[in-house]
Amino acid sequence: MVRIHQIHRPALVGPVNLDRIWKLKKRLLGQLAHEQRRDAISPRPDKPFDVGAGLIVLTPKHELMCIGTSNFKERVGPRQHMCPDYCAEMFGIKTARKMKGRIIGMVIEAPPQADDFSGYFKEGVTVSCGFCRYEYRLELKDPDSPLTADTWLRFNHPTNRKKFLEKQASAFLALFPNDPKQLDPKHLAKRGGP
Repeated sequence: MVRIHQIHRPALVGPVNLDRIWKLKKRLLGQLAHEQRRDAISPRPDKPFDVGAGLIVLTPKHELMCIGTSNFKERVGPRQHMCPDYCAEMFGIKTARKMKGRIIGMVIEAPPQADDFSGYFKEGVTVSCGFCRYEYRLELKDPDSPLTADTWLRFNHPTNRKKFLEKQASAFLALFPNDPKQLDPKHLAKRGGP
C-alpha cells in the first residue's frame, strides 16, 4: 500500500540542500514508517513480518512529497519477488519513479531479525533484504532512477529509538559485498507479467 502523506511546496530557489531536508524530515519519515506497518500484508500467523517505509521525494516542480509504503506478501512459501510479493522499499521506489522524482531519503521499520542473505544484524535492526539490495544495485546503474548513491537509508528498530542504522545507499550496499549478482529464478517466476 502507498499513501501520499504530505505535499510541501516550498519556494525553492537556487541550489537545494538535500542533506538539510533529510535532517529536517527523517523523524517524520520514521513516524510514517511506523504507521505504515499497520497496512502491511504478511501471511505468517505465528510471526507477522510487517514492514513500513517513509520516503521524502523531491519532484521536478521542487515539491517535497512524503510517502508512506508497506510490504505485501500474498502467501507463506517461496518468495515471488515483485510479482506478487513487494517490499515496502520497492513500492516507494516505484511511486517516486512515477512522479519522476528523486528520493532524498527513506526510513524503514520492521520487526528485528538478522538479514536472510548475509546474517547481518550488527545494529540490532532489520535492513533491506537481499532482494531489495539487488534492486538497489540495478537502480544505481540507471541514470533516470529516483534512487541515487546519495539517497539516505535509515533502518529503525520498532521499539528502541537508540537502535538504528543510517547510511547513504552506496555506503549501505558496501556492507554486503557478497550479495548474489543474480537472483534465483524460483523467486522471479512471474516477474513482469501475469
